[in-house]
Amino acid sequence: MRLRALWPTAFGKFHADCPIQLEDGLNIILGENEAGKSTLQAFIHGMFYGFKKEGRSRISRLPEFEQYRPWIGSEYRGVMVYEHGGRIYRVERSFDPDSVKILDEHTGQDLTKTFTQDVLKEYDFPQKHLGLSAKEFRNTVWIGQLGNPQEPGLGAEIQGKLQSLLQGGTEDVSFAKALAALGDERSRIKTPRSTKARLDQVIEKLEDFEREAAAAASRESEVREWLVQSWNLGKLRAAVQEDLDKGQEELERVRLSFLQGMLSKVTDLDARARVLESEIGECSWAKNMPQGAEEAQRQVSKDIEALQNRISEGETDLRELSEKRASIQSKLDGLAAVQSTGLDEAALASLYSRYISSKATVTKGERLANEARRELRMAEGDVASRDLMSRNLGDDVIKQAEGNRETCLLAEKEKGNLELEVERARALVASSNPGGASGWLYSLALGVLGIAILLTLMGLPLGIPAFAVAIAVFSIGLVRQSKIAKIKREDQKVLDEKEAQVAMQVARIEEAQKVASSYLASLGVSSVEQLRALAREAQAQRARLKNAKDRYDVAHHYWFEASQDLSVAERELLNALRKAGCTRGNEPVSDGAVDLLKRRLSAVASLTRGIESLALREAEITSLLEDLNSRKAAAQGREESLLRDACVGHRDEFLEKVKAKAQYDDLTRSYKEIAERRAAVLAGRTMEEIKEEMARLTERLGIETETVEITSEKDYEEKRRGLDLKKARLAEMNAEIAALEKGIRLRSAEGRPLAQVLEDIGRLRVLEEELLFDKDALDMAYTVLDELSKDIRREFAPALNRRVGAILGKITQDRYTDVKISADLEMSVVHPVTSEVTPVDLLSGGTLDQCYFALRVAMAEAIAGNTDFPLFLDDALVQYDDQRLEGALLTLAALSDRHQIVLFSCHSRQELYAKKLGLKCSVLRI
Repeated sequence: MRLRALWPTAFGKFHADCPIQLEDGLNIILGENEAGKSTLQAFIHGMFYGFKKEGRSRISRLPEFEQYRPWIGSEYRGVMVYEHGGRIYRVERSFDPDSVKILDEHTGQDLTKTFTQDVLKEYDFPQKHLGLSAKEFRNTVWIGQLGNPQEPGLGAEIQGKLQSLLQGGTEDVSFAKALAALGDERSRIKTPRSTKARLDQVIEKLEDFEREAAAAASRESEVREWLVQSWNLGKLRAAVQEDLDKGQEELERVRLSFLQGMLSKVTDLDARARVLESEIGECSWAKNMPQGAEEAQRQVSKDIEALQNRISEGETDLRELSEKRASIQSKLDGLAAVQSTGLDEAALASLYSRYISSKATVTKGERLANEARRELRMAEGDVASRDLMSRNLGDDVIKQAEGNRETCLLAEKEKGNLELEVERARALVASSNPGGASGWLYSLALGVLGIAILLTLMGLPLGIPAFAVAIAVFSIGLVRQSKIAKIKREDQKVLDEKEAQVAMQVARIEEAQKVASSYLASLGVSSVEQLRALAREAQAQRARLKNAKDRYDVAHHYWFEASQDLSVAERELLNALRKAGCTRGNEPVSDGAVDLLKRRLSAVASLTRGIESLALREAEITSLLEDLNSRKAAAQGREESLLRDACVGHRDEFLEKVKAKAQYDDLTRSYKEIAERRAAVLAGRTMEEIKEEMARLTERLGIETETVEITSEKDYEEKRRGLDLKKARLAEMNAEIAALEKGIRLRSAEGRPLAQVLEDIGRLRVLEEELLFDKDALDMAYTVLDELSKDIRREFAPALNRRVGAILGKITQDRYTDVKISADLEMSVVHPVTSEVTPVDLLSGGTLDQCYFALRVAMAEAIAGNTDFPLFLDDALVQYDDQRLEGALLTLAALSDRHQIVLFSCHSRQELYAKKLGLKCSVLRI
């Protein structure tokens, strides 16, 4: 598989207008923090597998679903294009609402239905084209930093695929699926933590039936007890009914006697009421007296008396305050001179403090001015003694001296260059040797001439050509010698010119040195460095003199201003002291005079506060007296109103009418009490009704009224209450018997009979034994297959260890090559020094990253088979040092021949090292 394009059209912060194109081989995606790398990684995972929680029968969303919802807009979707098996697929996914469409990129054919959906409604195109589930994808081809440990249960899931590969089978027939099938079947029957398996359901039903049987037995026992209680209550009810009938006749006798006594009481009460009516008529003249008038009049009189007492006290206090204020005012008039100063204690303290501070400032200013004057005189003496400031030692002089020296140095440098050219010309002249250059030609010509003579003497025909060759070689030597001689003459001429230039340059150097020395001598120095030192010293003298003058000016100005402030403060303070009479004539300021003024100002302030306090108190008392007089007048008005309401002219008449009203109220209250007692005795009945009831009772009982013994109301009530208790007891018995009968009916109708429940329990016991037998058989089969699975794991472990060790050794420069990996994918390495097996968790963070990188690549290769899956790295190389980074990049380059690699990083180090190693890579920046 090769990713071709990623197009997050509405995903997190991305609202891309064009797709992000990826190439074969190594792709490096660079971006700063917050640039969107994590969002793009989540987009890739979401486009393949969605954001649904695995292992759930109902669809449940991962937190990433809300985390990467678009920042703006309501759309939530994207497009991914990849190539697999020579065909290019286009995946269009909408995350909300949830929908996926898979198309052929070239033809536009809809291929969605060629893939199947799982329980989460996700199509299986990643499993078919990548060969990886979502968990395997996250834990193999997706490689992060800091170890990125595997998810729980991944070891068993990956081992299942590895076992299938070892067997040469497919995922449809494998130990993993067999074990999963046995596990599913066992889980249907019973697991240690299951609650809804078949055996759990049988056990739960047995428990329910046993509880039902216990309830049925308890119910039948309870019904039997209620039947016994109902029979016993029936016998007791008959006895109570008989006793109640006898008590009813006795109550009627007592009732007759009670009514006779009631008639007698009513007659007595009527006689007393007639007497009270006569007495009430005598006091009726005062019955219209207002209610509460006596209490109101008493309270008003009390208020008037209290207000008058308080008014007298206030007037006395007001007189005393006036006398005290006059006394204080006379004392204050004696301090009029102090008041004329216009000062108070705070102002005097501020003025005196300013005087003392100014005096101290003047002393300090004088001392600083004297010190500055001494420093100025010392600086002027130093300048006069050295006489450097009168000499012209400015920057232009130094530049001129440095220019002269630079001219000498350049001339010396030019002389060296010319001398070098002279040596080169002399070497060319020496190398030009005409005789040596053509000597071998002359020797060759003589040799050929000798051969020609010998051939001629021998009479051979080759003599003439030999003579011709000898002449030709000799001619060539002559021409060559003449050319070399000409070159030597030209080189000699160049040498003479260069030597003349050197002589002229020597003269220039001597002239430049003479000019530089004369210029320095005119300044009284021998070198440029000495000239710079004198210039710096003169500048330092000038700066010291200027600083001394500035300090003297500042100190003198400071002294002058302090003296001015002191004069002002002293003048103000003396004026105040003389006005207050604390000093005389031309006396100066003294602490005693200031203390005296301070005491007099304190006395003035104290007396002033006393007068103000007395004035406030007088005002308060005056206001209080006004209020009291107003309240007294109001109270007197209320008293007059009360007398008018009572229709009397003065207070004595009012009190007499109050007494008559109290007597009238007492008589009226007694009359009402008699009426209430009469009504209570009759209890709402009339005398005629009572007489009629008595006649009915004497007739029913067969007795004469005169022979009936009169009883009290208490006797009748006691008899009636006793009879009511018996009636209540009888009613309770009836209710209890009815409740028992109802309970018996309801309890008998509740639930099934005990025998039927026991029959169901027996049937479920048989089913429980069958399920337990099946569970034991499945446990045995699972154990056997699990042991076989462990044997296969032991066979696969060496191959996985070798592949992980090879990758890790290439990264670590063969430091770690021996790797041990457990069945649960727990990884250890053999330490290169101690040869001890060390868990990777004890290694450094960078080495831990490298170990898990190697493990994930090896696992992905193993479980995906021949699939050319892509590898994704999320800053996985951030902790690598330079050497191991090079090793990791070389490993990635080797893997990129077969796999597409996408490396996310916020560092440009990977790009720089890839270019340094000459690796082919595509770099994208977001």
